[in-house]
Amino acid sequence: MKISRIVVFLLATLFVSSALVACDDSTETRSPAEEPQEEVVEEEETEEAEAFEAVNFTLVNATNRPLIEFYVAHPEEEEWGKSLIPDGTTLAPGSQANVIIDDGRPDCEYDIMGVLGAAEDGSVGEGELIHSGVEICDGTIYTYSAN
Repeated sequence: MKISRIVVFLLATLFVSSALVACDDSTETRSPAEEPQEEVVEEEETEEAEAFEAVNFTLVNATNRPLIEFYVAHPEEEEWGKSLIPDGTTLAPGSQANVIIDDGRPDCEYDIMGVLGAAEDGSVGEGELIHSGVEICDGTIYTYSAN
């Protein structure tokens, strides 16, 4: 009886071991070097996105005319994009406003174009004024003037 129990135990152990090996052979195994690197890339993308947050700055209109449109673009871009002053609003002479540039750029260099309204006395009509290679970084005050 003792021998038959040992034989049954050994056969059961052998059966279970064979089943485990068969299951293990059916699954794909990879060495650590072959593991996909998606998680690392996602972490790098997250860090990169955090590093290039929106630029929040104060715009001061130091001209004697209302600023009716305000555009920024990277110096290498040919398009101005959308005005950062909402439609139907203006920035009066001597006034200031909080402006956000959310373009995901890693640097602070921009070309700037403002569209100025006509002077109150009628001496000058509406016109554009462009400043090139301006450094506008987060938390700065940018004074927009005719000079």
